[in-house]
Amino acid sequence: LNPEYSVCDNSSSPVYLLVYVHSGPTNYQRRVVIRETWATRTLFPDLRLVFMIGKTLDNNVMKAIEYENELYRDIVQEDFIDSYKNLTYKGIMALKWISIYCSEIKYVLKVDDDIVVNTFTLTNHLKSLDKHNPNQHNTIFCLLWMGMSVMRNIKSKWYISKADFPLDKFPPYCSGS
Repeated sequence: LNPEYSVCDNSSSPVYLLVYVHSGPTNYQRRVVIRETWATRTLFPDLRLVFMIGKTLDNNVMKAIEYENELYRDIVQEDFIDSYKNLTYKGIMALKWISIYCSEIKYVLKVDDDIVVNTFTLTNHLKSLDKHNPNQHNTIFCLLWMGMSVMRNIKSKWYISKADFPLDKFPPYCSGS
């Protein structure tokens, strides 16, 4: 699935902020809440929203996602199974899609579907940054994790084997939420 240019099309109003949401295939209700609350175009006409979803082996869920996309035209989906271990694929899918279809967007925000964004505060902050740093480009804002230990407990959701990553501490990285 791919909404292509319809998401970032400037014809209805200029696009200032693109929000891409990592969402699970069965998280329809979360997507509805996001569309109807903090990401509604009624309140934020210069915001665009797109959901990044992997595939599932459940054909009924796949058909429901196709129908949902026919209604909203805001779902990007590629051919990989949606799972925690495949989040990297979802992130790459999002960045690739944005670089092709929304490359002129001023700001891009990545969130998960269990996050609530104070869109008023965020857009005011971004506009303040624009005012004070008008020439700022290619910048990443994030919560930077430093010196984080690698999880070696095999029962943990975040377990990483020595074979997958041999160091005991991660290099600095942006939080995923």
